Amino acid sequence: MENLKRGAAAIVGVAESDLGQVAISARRDLSAALRSLGARATPVVAVSSLPPPSGVEGLMQALEEHRAGLDLPARRLRARRAGALTNFANEHGERGIRALGGRTAARNWLDEQERALDEATLVNFLERRMGR
Repeated sequence: MENLKRGAAAIVGVAESDLGQVAISARRDLSAALRSLGARATPVVAVSSLPPPSGVEGLMQALEEHRAGLDLPARRLRARRAGALTNFANEHGERGIRALGGRTAARNWLDEQERALDEATLVNFLERRMGR
């Protein structure tokens, strides 16, 4: 749910939608909870595998729309940079983070580095920067 608060896209599936009122209530309650979190655009899809199966097409469509909206290169870049900072902090602790000027300064500095750098190289750069 924390990711939903930050605006991360998601899909919520309600399985066993053939259970009648219980499934209808679950779907309604999930939709209301998502709206209260500001995630109004998050689809809640009811799915049942019992013959005749239902909701599968809607789920597939929601997944395809979600995938099409992802900026995978940007997500991978953020993950590499976050991983580098986490590895650096695990190795050098808060003292190392403070030597970089704090987490925000370290993140900002990482954002200025070449996009193609891998996580290990970024950690090495952080270690060199700490030594200044």
